[in-house]
This record gives sequence, C-alpha cells and structure tokens, in this order.
Amino acid sequence: MHIPTIFDANYESSKEDYILTEEKVHHLNNVLRVKNGSDVRITNGEGVISHGNIYNSKVDISETVTHQRNNEINIFIAKLQDKTRMRQLIEKLTELGVKSITIGPTMNSQKVNIDTKKVNTWIIGATEQSGIPFIPKVILEDKLDFNKFQHTFDITGKSLKKNIEHTDFAIGPEGGWSMEELKKLDVVADDAFIKAFSASGVICGIASEENDDFVAFDSEAAKQGKYVVLFDPLDGSSNIDVNVSIGTIFSIYRRVSEVGGPATLEDMLQPGTAQVAAGYVLYGSSTMLVYTTGKGVHGFTLDPSIGEYCLSHPSMQMPENGRLYAMNEGNINECNPGLVEYIQYCQSRENQTGMPYSGRYIGSLVADFHRNLIKGGIYIYPAVEASPEGRLRLLYECNPLAFLAEQAGGLATTGTTRIMEIVPTTLHQRVPYFVGSKHMVEKAMSFLK
Repeated sequence: MHIPTIFDANYESSKEDYILTEEKVHHLNNVLRVKNGSDVRITNGEGVISHGNIYNSKVDISETVTHQRNNEINIFIAKLQDKTRMRQLIEKLTELGVKSITIGPTMNSQKVNIDTKKVNTWIIGATEQSGIPFIPKVILEDKLDFNKFQHTFDITGKSLKKNIEHTDFAIGPEGGWSMEELKKLDVVADDAFIKAFSASGVICGIASEENDDFVAFDSEAAKQGKYVVLFDPLDGSSNIDVNVSIGTIFSIYRRVSEVGGPATLEDMLQPGTAQVAAGYVLYGSSTMLVYTTGKGVHGFTLDPSIGEYCLSHPSMQMPENGRLYAMNEGNINECNPGLVEYIQYCQSRENQTGMPYSGRYIGSLVADFHRNLIKGGIYIYPAVEASPEGRLRLLYECNPLAFLAEQAGGLATTGTTRIMEIVPTTLHQRVPYFVGSKHMVEKAMSFLK
C-alpha cells in the first residue's frame, strides 16, 4: 500500500504533531484522496522521516526515524532542450537517492534557460512520490568544470575530498559529447587514479596510456612501496557519447628497483609473465571488477545500495570454443591473407559448428573481452598496412587481458608470439592482438602459418 509522503524543508522532528498548510490539506484531500486516520509520512529531505495519522489539518506523529545516507553519488546533467526528458531524468535521479544534481552547459548543449523553481518542483514531487528520506542538492553551473569530476580515495576507500563537490557520472546533451570533452574525461580519470595511487603507500610509481612518460612518486611513503601499476584509465572512451560500455584496465607488478628509492623505467618495462595481478573495471549496465592474481579469475559486481563489490562470478572460465568473433572488418583488405581466410572461415558453414559465427565488434576492447570471457569468442586487432606493429598497447591493454585470458583457460598472442612473453622496450609499445577462447585462437593461428 502506498503511503503518502509530505515534504517540508522546515519540518522539526521533535514535534509530537504536525500542522498542515491549507495547500497541503487540499492536495491530500482532493488530489491524493487521503481520508482521516490514514497513514502519512513527513520528511525534511535531510534524512528525517516521521510516520503518523492524519486528522483534518493535523498529523499525529507516532514514530520518527533518522536515516543515514547510503550513497555519495553526484550527477552532472547537460542542459537539455527537451524539458520532458530533463524532468524525467531529474525525477528518476531523485528517486535513486543521488546526493547532488549539477546542471550546466556543454559544447553541444542547446541554449536553454533553466527554471530553478520548476526543477525544485520536480524534485519535491519525486521525493513525495517515492518516499525517500533525502532530497538532492541542485547546483547550477555556467560552465563545465572537469576538475569537479575528480574524486580520489585512500587505500581504505575513504574519500580524500571530504568537503569538495564532485561528479561521479555525467549525462551528455542531445548532440553528444565533443571530442575535446571526451579527451578531458580521459585526463580527469587518469589524474584521479594517479592521486589515489600516490596516496596508497604501497605503490611507488605508475605508467598509463595518457602519459608520455612514467610517474615516479616522490613521497617517502611511496618510495617504500613495493609495486607499480600500469593502466588504461578509460578504455573505449571514444564511445562515451553513444553510451557504450567502457572500462579501466590495469596491471600490477612488483618493482625490480631498490625499495626506498624512486620507481624506474625498468620497473615498468617488465614482461607480462611478471604480473602479480591484473584486471579491469567495466562500467556498463552494472559496474564489475574482474581480476586475477594468478589463481583464477573472479568477478565482483558493485551493489550501489551498500557501496560494496560482491562476488558474483567466482572462478570464471572462458569456454574453449565459441561462435563470436570481434574485429574491425573495415580493415580486412589491409590484413594478412591468412587472416582474411580465417574470417571467411568464421562466416562459412565449414567451421566446427556448421553455422556462420556472429560478428560482434563493439569497438571497446574491455567490453568485447568481457563478453567473450563469459560466452566464448575471439577478439582480433591485427597489424594492418597503416599500423604494421598493431594498434593496441602492450603494457596497458594487451598484457593485463592476456593474463586474465590465460587464467580463464584462453590464449593471447600476436599471431606468432605469446603476448606475456614479450619483453617491452618502450612504454607505449604496440602489438597485433589475438585473444579469446583457446581453440578459436589456435584455429586462427593455423591460418596465419
């Protein structure tokens, strides 16, 4: 049974009864058809919810509960021309219990005036409809400040920015994000990870796809760190504007330089076989952490209601065979003739299934890999005439996913060499990449000989 909720920002929970305004009485009686004696709730939007019974213009309070906020989610919304869509977004975000909603312009936003009174009306309506104890803070910005996307944590997960508004998710305009803005998101993500790692006390340095050189942390605590992290902060970021799943890919190595000094280039240029851990975080319809420490692959799904990752996919195994192949076939005419024949094999009835495989190329490596990890399949990014060394980066993409693939029973190769046996010579070294189900990768390799 739905219990009507009354929002009053000035409500004092200490009162034993609550006097309704004429406007609220009219709304309850004539709109909601609430009868005398019925249950109602009162909230101030700051965590307090009182329960009671309505009698004419008064609510007799029987119980008051003070709730603790269970999330710290902050949302940025680009100004939308479609007011109906804007209203729906704000109402749903309110019902989800987000902490704040920032509304501001982007490069592709339409010039739209925001009626703050109307926005507040939408929020109050959604609050009363859902009965949630918290009302989001509304922030209007005259420009998009990407620094506010940065939110860093220490090793315990505790926020390092206690008093600074930050944005966890951003919803773009009808025209999509501009390439300049998408690039900034890559940089913002990179900066956030670097700040978190530098404060950890166990990591002495990092290398990432977004930095030309590695970063050696200079604090005395960091110099005592025994590990380095190599990562791609936002893999697939060019797909953000079309709402395709993206992710963060990482490798962890034990440093080879002397503890107590700064990290060195040699710490970063280790073969994949030296990885002590690797994994990715996938930002999709759910947020998942998939990782390995060399003892199998395990997947954890974020439960936003408690803010914890829960083990949802223990001991993940990639099927030895599959019926999916992922490749940008727009480059097929620039590929090795043997690879062309393999793709033709995938598309024919002459393969081991007797039916053509399904082509499933997302263009987001982490998303393509995750699908194949669960369902079986092969991902191919070969050398082409324009990129004879391949396009994917060995250290930030290929090695960590190769470690995961092998731990799940799959394979990863350049076409001639096991990925994890390659000794890197540069931070941004690129390689051809074949990764996926064991028998599918082996079959592809047979065509390349």
